[in-house]
Amino acid sequence: MPITKPLPENLQAELAVWKSHQLIECVRSPSTGKPLNGSGSQPGSDMVAKYWREGLGDLQRNGCSNVAWSAAFICWILRQAGVKLDEFPFSAGHHTYIRWAINNSKLSKPGKLYYGMRVADYRPQPGDMIAQWREAKESDPDPDVSFDNQPDDFYASHCDIVTKATSDRIVAVGGNVSNRVKESSFGAIDGILKPKKALICVLRLAGDA
Repeated sequence: MPITKPLPENLQAELAVWKSHQLIECVRSPSTGKPLNGSGSQPGSDMVAKYWREGLGDLQRNGCSNVAWSAAFICWILRQAGVKLDEFPFSAGHHTYIRWAINNSKLSKPGKLYYGMRVADYRPQPGDMIAQWREAKESDPDPDVSFDNQPDDFYASHCDIVTKATSDRIVAVGGNVSNRVKESSFGAIDGILKPKKALICVLRLAGDA
């Protein structure tokens, strides 16, 4: 697949912009809590609007829309890497392509871009995605979601794209992490992710066996 190398490069470039300018998704007034107005007052929000627009064709949303945008960021990265609309189930919800990738593996579907891999059986590589569930609200109980139990409809989830993998550490980048594009670090043992209750699977980019 031709996107194996560009993915981490695109991620690092986008991460550098957020870090160098110390961007956040929405700048709000300390007194009112409302988004600031005016030209140039919302550079982070404008970046998020780009992800929605170019990743999913949504012209309405931005960083101040109070809508989770981490999946829009993933879709934008893939579109920048040249992934076509018929090669990936572009969606505003991670659950759509997590379930798709797992089914690709379970049904042994050939020629797919991503395949779901059990966390304990696979060493993530750059370009892969780390999939996790999350509570929709902090007060919610842990969802019953796993590699073998994929709900048919929406469930709260998140994906980060791997940029670096060593025997003891997996580094990945995602959107809407602490209200920004941010790097996350996952512990590993011999290249395999350490157990963590929220981990669902790794989405293996085809060609990264």
